[in-house]
Amino acid sequence: AEVARLVSEQLPAVRIGRLTTVLGLILAIDAYAQRTMLRCGLAVIKRRLLKALEASGLRFYEIDRAQVVYPPDGPVAGYFFAHPEPAALIYWFADEVGPAVRRALLK
Repeated sequence: AEVARLVSEQLPAVRIGRLTTVLGLILAIDAYAQRTMLRCGLAVIKRRLLKALEASGLRFYEIDRAQVVYPPDGPVAGYFFAHPEPAALIYWFADEVGPAVRRALLK
């Protein structure tokens, strides 16, 4: 399954950490994958988020030499071209990520 983009914005009245929100979204994807034949995922995320997730114990695999093939004037072009932080194309295996997310949320 391809997850094109997950974005969460912190609301002023809600004090849940952004990483916790992202972990919850990944856990939801994992729960869906367990009910289907899906066993891996694909995403484009910012490198800073990738480092934070890996520091939480999650294992992702970066696709080396990936190039952005997206129109420079497309609706989310700023995510790829105008943002100061580069994006990374990653994939993961559900049987690895699901248990790792659960461990990270228990910390």
